[in-house]
Amino acid sequence: MAAASNVPTHAHAAMAAVASRPSSYQRLGEVFWTGLAGLFTILALIPLLLVIGYVIYRGADRLDLEAFTSLPPTPLAEGGGFANALIGTVVMVALGAAVSVPFGLLAAIYLAEFSPAPVAHWIRFATNVLSGVPSILIGVFI
Repeated sequence: MAAASNVPTHAHAAMAAVASRPSSYQRLGEVFWTGLAGLFTILALIPLLLVIGYVIYRGADRLDLEAFTSLPPTPLAEGGGFANALIGTVVMVALGAAVSVPFGLLAAIYLAEFSPAPVAHWIRFATNVLSGVPSILIGVFI
């Protein structure tokens, strides 16, 4: 231990520089695995783009103003649209915002101005944990 402290600091810097420099084998491995990941990304995107292209090819002529403003047809009938789905989405977002925005603002003001430090600490910890969990998992399990 005492011998290590007698080594000049420039020797430590030189050893750290050599240790941090990647070898040619490491560089070759990095290039190989990066290329392999890129290849598999392209292979995964090909079917996705083919399906999206097919859907656009078959359905682009059907997307007009009537599709957005009319109700769905009865079974086995031609025409119709998806206005009820759009209206339902807007209503659900508006209701969710009407409940969550005031509650969130009041909670934030309370935490910033009035809460004791331990309470604020644990609430910040809980919000950090919840922000790291995908919302679909929260919807399934809670």
